[in-house]
Amino acid sequence: MAQRSEEDGNGSGAEECFHEAEEAQGEEVERLYQRVQMMENVIVDIFGTVSALKNAYIQLQSAHSPYNADKLRSADRLVIGELRRLSEIKHMLKGRSRGGGGGGGGGHYLLHQAAAASANSNDRKLVEELQAGLKEKQSIIDSYDSRMQACEKELAEQHEEMERLKESLRRATSKKEKLERRLNELPRGGGGGGGAGMMNGNVSLAPPLFEQMAQAARGEAFSFAKMFIGLLKNADWDLEAAANSIQPGAVYARPIHTRFAFESYVCQRMFNGFENENFYLSGSLSSILDPGKHRHDCFLQFQDMRSIDPLELVSTTPDCLFGKFCLRKYLQIVHEKMEESFFGHLQHRNQVLGGEHPSSQFYHRFLELAKSVWLLHRLAFSFNPTASIFQVKKDTSFQSEFMESVVDLEGGGGGDLHTVGFTVMPGFRLENAVIKCLVYLNQGGGGSGGGGD
Repeated sequence: MAQRSEEDGNGSGAEECFHEAEEAQGEEVERLYQRVQMMENVIVDIFGTVSALKNAYIQLQSAHSPYNADKLRSADRLVIGELRRLSEIKHMLKGRSRGGGGGGGGGHYLLHQAAAASANSNDRKLVEELQAGLKEKQSIIDSYDSRMQACEKELAEQHEEMERLKESLRRATSKKEKLERRLNELPRGGGGGGGAGMMNGNVSLAPPLFEQMAQAARGEAFSFAKMFIGLLKNADWDLEAAANSIQPGAVYARPIHTRFAFESYVCQRMFNGFENENFYLSGSLSSILDPGKHRHDCFLQFQDMRSIDPLELVSTTPDCLFGKFCLRKYLQIVHEKMEESFFGHLQHRNQVLGGEHPSSQFYHRFLELAKSVWLLHRLAFSFNPTASIFQVKKDTSFQSEFMESVVDLEGGGGGDLHTVGFTVMPGFRLENAVIKCLVYLNQGGGGSGGGGD
C-alpha cells in the first residue's frame, strides 16, 4: 500500500508539472499573438500613411499646374505631415528593436523570439511573412525619407525661382511705367500724330516706344519658350541633352537655368533675318528705291496690326507677308519630330504647309510671338535711320552698357569681369539709344573676348 501511495504521489506531481508546462506554453502563445497583432497594427498604419502620402503628393503636383499658391502650401503641409508620420513609425520600430524583449518588446527581435518560442509551423510561417513585410515597409520608409529630402530641395529651388521671377516682374513693371510716363510727356505731331514725326526723321519718340515693343516681344518669346519646354517634358525629351545641343559647352549655375538655352533657341530663329526689310521673304528693294515711302508704309502696318488678333489676320489674308513670315518661322522652330512627339500627329505642320493656320492654343501662342516680332520689325524700319539688331559672341567680355545678365550674378558685383556664355535675346541700336541684349554669363568669369556681332 505504501508503494502505491508513493506512485500516486509521483503521478500527481507529474500531472502538475504537465499542467504548468501547458499553461506556460499557452501564455507564450498568447504573448506571441499579442505581438503579432501589434505588428499587424503597425503594418496597417504604415499602409494607411503611405496611401495618404501618395494622395497628398498628387495634390502637390496638381497645385503646380495651374499654379495655385494656397493649394501648394496646403498640399506641402500634408506631404510633410505624412512624411513625419512615417518617420515617427520608423523611429518607433528602431527604438523597440534596440530595446530587445523587455517592456512589451517589438520589431524584428520580438518576432524572432516569438518564432523560437513557438513550435507550431503555421505560427512560424506567419512570423516569417510579417518579418518580410516589415522589411519591405522599412525599405518604403527609407525611400520616402529620401524622397522627402528631394522634395524639400525642389521646393527650396522653386521658392528661389519664384522670388527671382517676382523681382523680374517688379523691374519690368517699373520699366513699363517709366516708358508710359515718357510717352505721355512727349509732344504729339499734327496730322500724322507720333508716327509722322518719326517718319520725317525725328526720332525723339523712338527710344521709349521701341523699348516698350522690345519688352513686349521678349515677354512673348519667354512665354512661348515656357510652353515649348512643357511640351518637351510631357513628351519625355531629355532636356539637358537638348539644351546642350542648342548651346554646346554651356555650364549652368543651376539645372533650372537650362531654360535660357531654349529661350535663346526661340529668339534666334524668330529674329533671324530681322536686319532685312522683309526677313528675306521676297526680293523687294523698296527701302532702297523709295526709303521715305517704305518708312511710311512700315509705320502704317505697325499701327494697323497692333489691335488685330494675329489669327484673324492670317485667316482673312493668308497670303500676306505676315502669313508667310509665320509659316517660315513655325517650320524653323517646331521640327517634324518635335511636333509628332508633342501631339502624336503632324496636323499643325500639314495645315501650315497647306496655307492654313491651326486654331490650337499652342499655335495661337506662337502667332502672338510672331506678331510681337513682326511689329517690332515694322517699327524698326519706320525710323530714320533704321533700328539695327545685334547679339554678342560666346566668351565676349561682359559690358554693362549694352548687355544685361538674365540671372543675378553669383556673389554680386557689376559683372564686368565675366564673359558671355551665349546670347538669350538680341539687343537693338537706335540713333541715340541702345536696347540691351540679354545674355547668360559663363560661370566663374574668365574667357577671352571679341565684340558684338
